[in-house]
Amino acid sequence: MHKGLTLDYVLIGDRLQKGRGKTATQEYVAEMVGCSSNYLSSIECGKKRVSLELLCRLCACLDLSLDYVVGGIVLSNGIPTDFNELFRQLTDDQRENIRALMISMCEQNKKRS
Repeated sequence: MHKGLTLDYVLIGDRLQKGRGKTATQEYVAEMVGCSSNYLSSIECGKKRVSLELLCRLCACLDLSLDYVVGGIVLSNGIPTDFNELFRQLTDDQRENIRALMISMCEQNKKRS
């Protein structure tokens, strides 16, 4: 395990709470995942650590990715959203250059395999 890796349970709880939004109550989500609403509240506030098993159930219930909940990483089809945003800001010619570069890199990878 990487020595510098620490989990921020306050951020994890905050992301779960935001993912739950205002449409689903703590009581409803807690019932769906098999825990008490008090325990879910403590997780959302960062007062309690959530087990991996419960975290997986919460992510499935709330349709959230573990990458997002644990690390704040937002992916779209496996691509970080900041990459998509940067790509959208390029001109058509710049996008085509990036596309050609990616094709070239993929071909190089195939040759190495």
